[in-house]
Amino acid sequence: MNPLILLRFLPVQRVSSEAHKSRVPFPHWYLYLICVDPKHQGKGYGGTLLKSMLTRIDSERLPCYVETTNDRNVSFYEHHGFRVVETSEIQGTRIKFWAMLRDKAA
Repeated sequence: MNPLILLRFLPVQRVSSEAHKSRVPFPHWYLYLICVDPKHQGKGYGGTLLKSMLTRIDSERLPCYVETTNDRNVSFYEHHGFRVVETSEIQGTRIKFWAMLRDKAA
């Protein structure tokens, strides 16, 4: 792995870590990474992956936290019950960051 890639990732990781600690200092699920190959996006695979996890999370009656740096993902997560709890821009970049939370099931 190219060390420069890691250096470019550090500012994102710093904002991510700070948002996670400050926005959800209580028991929760943290969906760190959900990915669908771009050539297969828009076919329902991401929703299927997410729904199966949310079913399990809801059975445990815990909130769920997720982050994204892709504005297209915000509406995807909102469709699944998440709300934006923090928005920022990564300092020194043009990368936007959204922290999102889905409240625990009743």
